[in-house]
Amino acid sequence: MVCKTRRHSTQRAFATLSKMAGAKVPNDRPIDSIDQAVFFLCQSEKSAREGFPIWGFDLLLAVMWCNWRLHFYKQDTMFDPSREAKDSLQH
Repeated sequence: MVCKTRRHSTQRAFATLSKMAGAKVPNDRPIDSIDQAVFFLCQSEKSAREGFPIWGFDLLLAVMWCNWRLHFYKQDTMFDPSREAKDSLQH
């Protein structure tokens, strides 16, 4: 059973998903990922990661640390794929 009360980011989920799928994470190269399986399965109250950056392509948007989030960028609009498709058909 996966715990539904955990706040988390899907960034860097490779090690966690590998562990849950029964696969091994390669050890011949650096992998920026931490196994969080015990945290997501409610077998631990504490996350293995205290904080993480939130990137939008090459732009650092925010940083989370414990219960704090610091935003560096304010986005006023969201990309709407259906609108973009309609606009491209009209041109």
